[in-house]
Amino acid sequence: MSLPPPRISCFYKLTRLFPRAYIVADPKQVTADEIIEWVAGQVSNHKRLRGGVVFLPAIPKSPSGKILRKDLRALAKKQAGESKL
Repeated sequence: MSLPPPRISCFYKLTRLFPRAYIVADPKQVTADEIIEWVAGQVSNHKRLRGGVVFLPAIPKSPSGKILRKDLRALAKKQAGESKL
């Protein structure tokens, strides 16, 4: 029995993670493109914001003040699901 070759390249593209910025700012005063451009001038190539910039009214935090990364991951998953429709 012959199995088809694995599609590693497609799997890699689907599971690849990109840096994304979550910003609490007024989108009227600063644009996502300005932030991406500024970060690109400050960091190395692999740290550039290829995942985009998301404007939030507030960063989710626990009562002790720690950033709730699980909430940001859930938000990213929700946005990824909406974009595939």
